[in-house]
Amino acid sequence: RSQDSTDVVAAEKPTIYGVAVKSSTGDTLEIIIDNGDTLILNIARAREDQRIMGIIQEGDRMIVLCNPEKTIGETVINQNMLLGDWIMPDPIDGSTDVGISIKEGGIAESIELTNISYRTWKIIDGMLEITSIREGGSQEEEVNYYNITKLTADSLTYKDEEDTYEYSRYKRS
Repeated sequence: RSQDSTDVVAAEKPTIYGVAVKSSTGDTLEIIIDNGDTLILNIARAREDQRIMGIIQEGDRMIVLCNPEKTIGETVINQNMLLGDWIMPDPIDGSTDVGISIKEGGIAESIELTNISYRTWKIIDGMLEITSIREGGSQEEEVNYYNITKLTADSLTYKDEEDTYEYSRYKRS
């Protein structure tokens, strides 16, 4: 479903947060959700549709978009893998690396960006919502939604209607 940043987004599918009980390569995800309950979700379709972002690893915090009955995981995102510093060559001139730092508690920060100040992030209906302020502009918050298309230990790719952003994990020296 496409939407631009002016759409009002109401979460349509339940999103659950929890910790993977064991690593999974099969069609089920066992997860202890934040209220302490254990759920076993069928993730066959998510795997088939390439909607598992990151790997399912025991002890990792997961964000799962599921059906109303909470039996099928439709999108699975490894939050531990999403967190961190992500950089790419500056799209304007490629002279420096710029990026985003995705932190615990929904905090986002800019890396080497002079004109955009990232503020917050969250997952809404399986999409990455990033709130930012453009420097020198009206100082109004902008909210943008991105479809995560790839998440590995070393790469994060997300896109909106117009652009694709391909980041590498920033390794501090």
